[in-house]
Amino acid sequence: PPQVVDLPAMLGTTDIPEWVSAEGLQGDAAGADATWPVGAEDLLELHRRSPLSVIDRVEAPALMLLGAADQRVPHKQGRSWVSALQQVRQRKGAPADVTALEFPGEGHAIASLEGNAHAQQSAVAWLVERLRGESNAS
Repeated sequence: PPQVVDLPAMLGTTDIPEWVSAEGLQGDAAGADATWPVGAEDLLELHRRSPLSVIDRVEAPALMLLGAADQRVPHKQGRSWVSALQQVRQRKGAPADVTALEFPGEGHAIASLEGNAHAQQSAVAWLVERLRGESNAS
């Protein structure tokens, strides 16, 4: 499923920016009374709570299936994740092992018969490849 990785960037690109504020600030004193639009302190807090802010801790292989026409979680969220993860791993001298597949015309759900079949087959093949590689490394 689509993943939100950069909450502040999401505010200006999604069709539901109020959700970003409400969910991203949840559990915070400001979150209970979150106002729209958010202020500077809220933007900093949203960044701190974004997966992108801790990307240097990610060690697992990553597969992103992105609907190019997604207005809920725009595909640029996934592209940002892929780019950042590749750069972090390159700096660490680690293998990138990041794959992104973009589906033109698909939205939040990859719902067309052809797109969904391709996404499912690709995800299974990606997983099998990694599981085989893991068992060969053991």
